[in-house]
Amino acid sequence: MKKIALMMGLLLGSSSVWAAPQSKPLSFFINGGVQQYSYTEFAPQDEGGGKLMNISGMLWGVSAGANLQQSLQYTTIEQMIKFAYFGGLDTKYDGRIQDGPAYSAPSNDYYFFTEYHLMPHIIHNDFFVLKADLGIGHRFLHNEVETSYRRSQHYLYFSSGLDGEVFVSSRTSIFSKIHYLGLLQGWHKTYLTDVGYDRDLNFTQDFGYGYRVELGLKRLLISSLAVELSAYYEFWNIGASNFLTASKAGQKPTPFFEPHNHTHTYGVQVGIRF
Repeated sequence: MKKIALMMGLLLGSSSVWAAPQSKPLSFFINGGVQQYSYTEFAPQDEGGGKLMNISGMLWGVSAGANLQQSLQYTTIEQMIKFAYFGGLDTKYDGRIQDGPAYSAPSNDYYFFTEYHLMPHIIHNDFFVLKADLGIGHRFLHNEVETSYRRSQHYLYFSSGLDGEVFVSSRTSIFSKIHYLGLLQGWHKTYLTDVGYDRDLNFTQDFGYGYRVELGLKRLLISSLAVELSAYYEFWNIGASNFLTASKAGQKPTPFFEPHNHTHTYGVQVGIRF
């Protein structure tokens, strides 16, 4: 009997190694990292659809936020708010200014976003957590090419997807996220007065979508402090804007629009959760 009791104790002890750590009702996180950023605009399809210009380079960034977890009768629900900022390290513009010759120059780029997420748990046990993830966000981007004009973009968007976490030990887990991004409304301001036109133009962009995938590792250091490391990829496909006109002194009005564009970002980040 003593041997049986000893074996049961060993089995129970070893199985507890694989159990998920107890989640805190309220937690905070701070991350820092770098990403490879690429923004490309394309000509209309009736003009061949070729590349008009590209802005690319490395960005550094920080993000922070809070999670609130509530246990209900039949499920667990999480809420999260997140803020992130990314700024250019060495971004560069390659293209042309209006209809002029090919042009390359340094570019000053940064963007930030705020998101709110609601995450009901679909599966929640000692080994695995699967959550639905529904969110809404706002993204602002500033771009200024040297010796050219400034531009700013606003995206109001929603996200939907799944978040999963597998506990490989009592202190270590692997997590992943896959989200669809849908543009609700886009606004784009081009500061043409910077290059001698009579007005700045405010465009709207009504169609766009994207997605974001992330894979990471979390390690619990003490009961209330964990370190996280992850890699991610994000893509945006935004349709062309409406047409507006602006003039220079003594010239006929010139039509302008914001072309169809793609944004790709590949990044890594490390942070703490407490």
